[in-house]
Amino acid sequence: MNLQESIRRILREERNHSKLIVKLLNRLVVSKYEDVCKIEVVHPSVDSDYDFYRVFVYFNQHGKNGTKYWEENILDEVWQYVYDTFGISIALHSVRVISCDDDNSNMNIQENIRRVLREEMSPRQEKISFMIRKLGIFRTAKITGGFKRLLDIMGKDFLDKESKIELIGDIVDLFINGYLSVISDLNSNIIPFTMEDGNKGYIEAVKSKRIIATISGVGGSYKTNIDYKYFPDDLIDKILSMVVDHYDAKF
Repeated sequence: MNLQESIRRILREERNHSKLIVKLLNRLVVSKYEDVCKIEVVHPSVDSDYDFYRVFVYFNQHGKNGTKYWEENILDEVWQYVYDTFGISIALHSVRVISCDDDNSNMNIQENIRRVLREEMSPRQEKISFMIRKLGIFRTAKITGGFKRLLDIMGKDFLDKESKIELIGDIVDLFINGYLSVISDLNSNIIPFTMEDGNKGYIEAVKSKRIIATISGVGGSYKTNIDYKYFPDDLIDKILSMVVDHYDAKF
């Protein structure tokens, strides 16, 4: 009888599966990846706001594979192992330590919980974040009632500037020619802005990678394409808001 079959048998007798989850993940994850230091599991009874297990995965931040993309793949693998074996969803938390031998990796689990509580999302946001990881942001937006509703729930810090720009591009790409006019498509007045050199301009349209704008300078006005990264956060927020409103209305 293999490990997963043994665990399924024990599940009929055990109510708290924390130790079994750790045992499973030690065998299938920790022993497989040298940069995964250890696994800790918190039973739902520890935090009354949560009705599911919380799994802390400790990563060596100076290891060979210390990239965010690699860590997210490991977290997906952890989630799948637990779900396939126990039939339950879990909340995943990534903890980065200097090395697997560092004292911080042996920090008392209650201290870890308190630290994560200061940083993490509400239970509702946690569940939606899980949906995004598994279903993608577009399907999750439809389930939650549209992008505007999704962003309202998750809060202004849900996406960083780079992610907002990427989302704008993904939405714009859904429309013909990957182009949305500010006036005719987004039903907005032209959007003014000031360049770092003091020249003023206004946005005419948005594309997946760049903004089409008219700049007014000493030598006259001219139209140009400008990368999103050169615009301030508040302007990116305004563009994102208009684009998601347009998407919600169309889809």
